[in-house]
Amino acid sequence: MSREPVIKVVDVYKSFLRQKVLEGVSFEVYPGETFTIIGGSGQGKSVLLKLLLGLIKPEKGSIFLWGKDIVPLDEDEILPMRKRIGMVFQASALFDSLTVYENIAFPLREHTNLEEPVIEKRVKEALELVDLRGVLQKLPSELSGGMKKRVALARAIVLEPEVILYDEPTSGLDPLTARRIGELIMRISQKTESTTSVIVTHDIELAFHVSDRIGMLHDRRIIFTGKPEELRSHESLVIREFISGEWH
Repeated sequence: MSREPVIKVVDVYKSFLRQKVLEGVSFEVYPGETFTIIGGSGQGKSVLLKLLLGLIKPEKGSIFLWGKDIVPLDEDEILPMRKRIGMVFQASALFDSLTVYENIAFPLREHTNLEEPVIEKRVKEALELVDLRGVLQKLPSELSGGMKKRVALARAIVLEPEVILYDEPTSGLDPLTARRIGELIMRISQKTESTTSVIVTHDIELAFHVSDRIGMLHDRRIIFTGKPEELRSHESLVIREFISGEWH
C-alpha cells in the first residue's frame, strides 16, 4: 500500500451558527484502503464527507485530495476532482421519476461522451456487481430499502471512481440486509483494488467487518485511528462503551 495518502485531512475546524461540530480533526486515507469513521449520531461524520467533496468549507485546516488542498479552490476547480469520487448517500438519493436504468446511466450521460450501447453495458455490469437483475425498468418506489441501496451503489461505481464515499450505508436496514450491503462493499473494494473507500457509520458490526482501518469521532475530534482488532482491545472507556452498545 502506497504511503502517499489519497486523502489527508489536517487540523480541520467546522461549525454552524456558532455550534462547533469539528475541532482539529486530522486523518489520512491511503490508496486501496477502506477507512471507516465511526461515532454516535450528531458527531459530525456526514459533515466530514461534505468537506471531502468540497460541498462545504472548513473555517480552518486543510483537506488534501491527491496531494492538492481543495479548501482554497472554487467550484470550477473542485469539479474535476469531484468526478473522481463516487458517493453513496444515506437515503440513496435516487431520482424518483427515473427508472433504475436511467438512474445509473445518469452520471455517465452527465460526465462522459459514451455511446448508448456502451452506457447500457456499463449499467448492466454495475448492476451485476451489486447482485441486482431484472430491475432495469423499475422505478425506485417499486424497490425495497435494500434494493435502493444497491442501485445507489451501482450508480456510485458506474463511473469507475478512484474514491467511493459511503454515508451510513446500512442505515434503516434490517440486520440481514445490512450484512449483505457490507458484503457488497467488500466485493466492490476487492474487485477494484485501486479504489479507496471512506465509510461513515454508527454500525459497529459493519465497521469491524469491512474496514482496513477505523477512525473514531468523538467530542468533535478523531480520538482513535487503527486496525479493527486494535479498536476491539482499546482500553478507552468511551470506545469500549461505544463498541458494547452502551452509547448515550
